[in-house]
Amino acid sequence: MKSPTQDSLSDQVALALRHLAQAAVKSARAADAVAAASVAQSARLVAGGGFDDNADALKTLVAGSVGQSYSAVSTALTTAGADDPSLKVMVGDWVYWWDSVNSVQRLLSPATYAAAEIAALAPHLTPLNKALYALTGTQRSSQAQPYSLAEVGAIATSRLDVIANPCPGGNYFGHRTGRNASSDPTRNGDNYTRMTNYLAVSLAKAYGWVIGQPHTKDLRNQVKASVEAFLSNLQSQGMIGDPNGGPCFSVICDATNNPSSRVAQGYLQMDVQVKYLSIVWFFLINLEGGQTVTIRQVGAKTVG
Repeated sequence: MKSPTQDSLSDQVALALRHLAQAAVKSARAADAVAAASVAQSARLVAGGGFDDNADALKTLVAGSVGQSYSAVSTALTTAGADDPSLKVMVGDWVYWWDSVNSVQRLLSPATYAAAEIAALAPHLTPLNKALYALTGTQRSSQAQPYSLAEVGAIATSRLDVIANPCPGGNYFGHRTGRNASSDPTRNGDNYTRMTNYLAVSLAKAYGWVIGQPHTKDLRNQVKASVEAFLSNLQSQGMIGDPNGGPCFSVICDATNNPSSRVAQGYLQMDVQVKYLSIVWFFLINLEGGQTVTIRQVGAKTVG
């Protein structure tokens, strides 16, 4: 892929989508290899908490060309017709990095830092508001032009992300939206893409050994118990859950989703539902203060 200075964002997006299609073809060709996975991988899934070595294989990061404004990048994204959670697009506000080996200040694509930060985080986390180190500034910060809240809101609405300073947590450089290129508000967080890929890769790698086994009730119970143990482990680690106390996963692998007609055709079906943890994008605090405020106590609780 050419550098962002040589290609327009539309070209980058088109090339990224072709790469995604090629990756899908390679995944299909690897089905036989997956089917040869051992029972030991199933044990590793439960004990180790999943496979993360290729969890971001289908997340593509691109950035606008040097100095390209968020409005121009947004227009290019819309023109490209890309609307997918597997794609993350950075504003063309490039990053300055001091190369201490060669004593040179270099200008790098923000996609470089985004990729490194995302790779370092657990799949349920987002780069939003996480401090980025080793960079000395951005094109905007070097001109003493910080992004306003209105600009950050426009960037988020445009399905883009940007590295900027300050962040909500303080005066440091970090991602300001944590958004991918999806227009679906339930899937446009970086955590959605990463967690979905993580779970899909983990389950695909762990259960290849099932292929070729006799379809028995014991086999159903075995794989169901194993997946439930894996998901329970994720819940205990705080990677999935329902903050309101409801169940966060469901695994069905019985006669209800495996009718005899399907079993006779060689199918074993497992239906898995997982509730991801939401990312806090807005923290609202309702404050009532004053000399005339009345505080009431109800039992052990104090209320206004």
